[in-house]
Amino acid sequence: NATATLGFSTPVTNPAVAACVTGTNTQYGVAQFADGANSLSVQDHFPWPSDWTGTVDLAGKWRTSAITATNVVWQVQTICVADAETGDPVFNTASTVTDATKGTTLQFNDFSMTGITLTGCAAGEEFFFRFLRDPAHASDDLIATAELISLTFTIRRAM
Repeated sequence: NATATLGFSTPVTNPAVAACVTGTNTQYGVAQFADGANSLSVQDHFPWPSDWTGTVDLAGKWRTSAITATNVVWQVQTICVADAETGDPVFNTASTVTDATKGTTLQFNDFSMTGITLTGCAAGEEFFFRFLRDPAHASDDLIATAELISLTFTIRRAM
């Protein structure tokens, strides 16, 4: 009822934390990315479509209790693993977006990244991603926790 779980894998150090948001009518889990000196992250993976055509975008929703209009820096790192390759690859350089809060507490904020970095990925491989908040980034001036609500990958495929 009030216990959230993440639909992601979390690292041993500096993980985002699961939290439950309970309103009058809705209840859902979020991943909390606290402010601080370290980047916090979550990870996941899934099979890449065999008819993928080369471009991928990422969109997400998040919220914060902060009242003042400030910015959060979100990053995503990707890599793919093919047959006969190691399941512990090094991630690509992060794609980054800076997104402004709404200036009103707990309102949903949408962000998007177009053309995320996919070096080393090919159709039919296993796709790994790491999603991060970088509170130490010069553009991240949100002095509060950012709560990730959802992520959506747009994967272009051959028709």
